[in-house]
This record gives sequence, C-alpha cells and structure tokens, in this order.
Amino acid sequence: ITMPPGNLTYNISKAALKAYTEGLEHEFMQERMEGVGKLRAALLVPGWVNTSILLKAQQHKASQQGQDFAVSSVSFHEEKPASGAWMPSQVI
Repeated sequence: ITMPPGNLTYNISKAALKAYTEGLEHEFMQERMEGVGKLRAALLVPGWVNTSILLKAQQHKASQQGQDFAVSSVSFHEEKPASGAWMPSQVI
C-alpha cells in the first residue's frame, strides 16, 4: 500500500481498511473450512492518483498561518504529475 508522506490521516484510514479486510477474510476462511460459508473478502488498492488534494491542503494551511505559499513546494499534483501515476480523468 502506498503511504504518501505528509498525509497521516489518509495513511491511517487506508491501513485500518486493509487490516479490517484481512481480518474479515480470515473469519470467512474459517467458515469456508467448516463448510458453512462461501464468502470472501478482498481489498482493491488502486495505484497513486495525481490530484490537487495535497496542494489545496498546503495552500489552505499557509493561508491560515499568514505565510507565503510556493506551488513548487508540493512534490506532485495535477499540473506536476508523479511519474507513472494515474490522472483523475483516467480513474472511474
């Protein structure tokens, strides 16, 4: 799972969802082994998508603190995509 730096809340929620899915699959697996269940749990984790979420968050933070903001300080966003990452228009 990709954990972009500087986005603690997002990373924690993503890790929690992964742990929940793995636990759920373990419970389903036990039921399948006992012959009483057929369900499975899987987690689909798409690749990184270039969005302006981080850019906008850092702009807002700088504005609230009365500081100047340089767009170049954000490592990637829609106008400066990360190599190999998806663009929002490519994601359904």
